[in-house]
Amino acid sequence: MKSRICLAASMCMALLLFAASAAAQEPEGKKDAAKAVFGKGKALFDEGEFAAAADAFREADRIQHSWKLLYNIGQCEMLTKRHALALEAFERYLSEGGADIDPERRDEVLGEVVRLREMVGFADVRVPDGAIVTVDDVERGRAPLPGPITMDAGVEHRVLAVKDNAVVLNRVVRVSGAQTVVVEAGAAVEAAEVEKPADVPVPDERDDSKPVNVRRVWGWTAVGVGAAALVAGAVTGGLALASNSDIKDNCTDGNCLPAWHDEVDKRDRLALATDVLLPAGAVVAVVGVLLLTVFKGEETAAVAVSRDGVMLGGRF
Repeated sequence: MKSRICLAASMCMALLLFAASAAAQEPEGKKDAAKAVFGKGKALFDEGEFAAAADAFREADRIQHSWKLLYNIGQCEMLTKRHALALEAFERYLSEGGADIDPERRDEVLGEVVRLREMVGFADVRVPDGAIVTVDDVERGRAPLPGPITMDAGVEHRVLAVKDNAVVLNRVVRVSGAQTVVVEAGAAVEAAEVEKPADVPVPDERDDSKPVNVRRVWGWTAVGVGAAALVAGAVTGGLALASNSDIKDNCTDGNCLPAWHDEVDKRDRLALATDVLLPAGAVVAVVGVLLLTVFKGEETAAVAVSRDGVMLGGRF
């Protein structure tokens, strides 16, 4: 009897250890799967398939949620001009990221949120609880919804709600900027008074017309070009001096035999190139240094790219 009890205890202990091991491995497996889907989304983005990239990032987020992925989704939707989906992603990014968001990135996204809110309207969808609501084939939630659904203004949208494999709502809806319409199963679409979301602080002196760090890009470019010109000038200068030394050894008072005429022409060309490259390289390099230092505080940011590189805001 005692041996049977020990055997049962051993089996229970083994099962507990196996369950603990499986539980520890499950999050790691989800992380690997999410990384794989994220890599697919990045590849699609690099190929210009922005809508498909957004879908891939959403799938990665469903596998293992990360608020950082919402920035990637927002960028993709911006590039596909699906402003409502971009706004939804950016607002969730700000809400969930909170104080963990880099201040520069936060100001960038806040500016986009303010701009996007002027380009969307809202649909208050009222359907039976448990119904899955989609807009233009993109799932937007399960009823009861937490609030009105954001939609691009000025275009028609197909709103569909399905519950227990039965369609309970199938309606074409158009909203104006900042307008809210009520969409209810079995009722006509009705416009409602707009209920504006809470104000978002606007970053000071934002200028969306300027690209990211434009002066820094041009500054480093100028420094690189100037440095290359200086190096080239030093090389041509050295070759000109060496050629001139040979000419002096074989010519008397500047009079050279015909065999040395080509060497004289070569020296003159090298000297001319040196005279052009050295001052031009110095001027371009100085301009680059000025762009990197004097105008450093005048850089701005845009949503299409970020200081961490295009689109790669999400990490696991």
